[in-house]
Amino acid sequence: MKKIMLFIFLLCSTSISLGQNNYIQYFQAKANAELSICKYNYSDALNYYKKAFVLVDYPLVKELYNATICAAIIEQDSLMFNYLEICLKRGVSINCFKKNELVFFKYFTYKKWKELENSIDYFQKNNLANINKEYEIALKSIDEDDQYVRKFSRFSLIFSRKKIKRNLLRTDSINKIKIDSLIDLFGYPCEQILGVSGNNLSCSTPVAFFHMRDSCFVFNTQYKALMEGKITPEDYSRKVDYTKSRHKIDPIFYNVYYSKLPTDSIRLKNIDNNRIAIGLQTLENEDVMRRYFYDTKNKYLFFIIIPFRI
Repeated sequence: MKKIMLFIFLLCSTSISLGQNNYIQYFQAKANAELSICKYNYSDALNYYKKAFVLVDYPLVKELYNATICAAIIEQDSLMFNYLEICLKRGVSINCFKKNELVFFKYFTYKKWKELENSIDYFQKNNLANINKEYEIALKSIDEDDQYVRKFSRFSLIFSRKKIKRNLLRTDSINKIKIDSLIDLFGYPCEQILGVSGNNLSCSTPVAFFHMRDSCFVFNTQYKALMEGKITPEDYSRKVDYTKSRHKIDPIFYNVYYSKLPTDSIRLKNIDNNRIAIGLQTLENEDVMRRYFYDTKNKYLFFIIIPFRI
């Protein structure tokens, strides 16, 4: 296990070249865009998003959504409608934009807005046609069975605590076999395969998918998914640090709310290097973003996740 952790650490500490789909550079550009947003520089943010989008074949909806808001704020109407249309075609509900009246209210009477509203059913139909329903149904079935076992165990009075633990471990083992088989068959479950739905700006992965996964799964399967843009740096870093905490090893990204930061300057520099290597903000920049959210209450409704820090 230590060899695996050393391997992943070395990968994160070196430059990565992925050719046409360079998601690490994409995530790094996205991080710069979000920092620009939190410095009230929406023009720079939009330029960073533009740079990010040309690095990959499939920009993620969250970034397209934020770019749409930036374009609207600085009144680049043509670009705003272009991004808006892509979001709607990807399955994002138009209500995500309509509820953001501070940004989009003036556009509600535009001819282009009306045209897009009238095309919603067509967009949704095409979006559903692109989703792997077989994969979606299989994952949902695993999750429902998993939740039934856990709910039964939680409220059962006839089994001992040891037996309940054995049942849950057996369930985790079965889930692991099923999910790994599905990944081999269909690929990592992600927005590109399962899409987004309604007001959700990301792929919803079943709870069962993350129960007690082993280190090899996190450091191999999920690292590969990160490289392919199928999992975000925020999500991946939380899983790495959680896995390390289970083995009583200090985190390397500190992207979880319960991890108090070390005080040693060299250690903090290493943490920042680890974070930058996968497309996260430095800890200092994360504080800048956190202050922006505290000060503005995120009035423009950007989709940016910043962990609470004790």
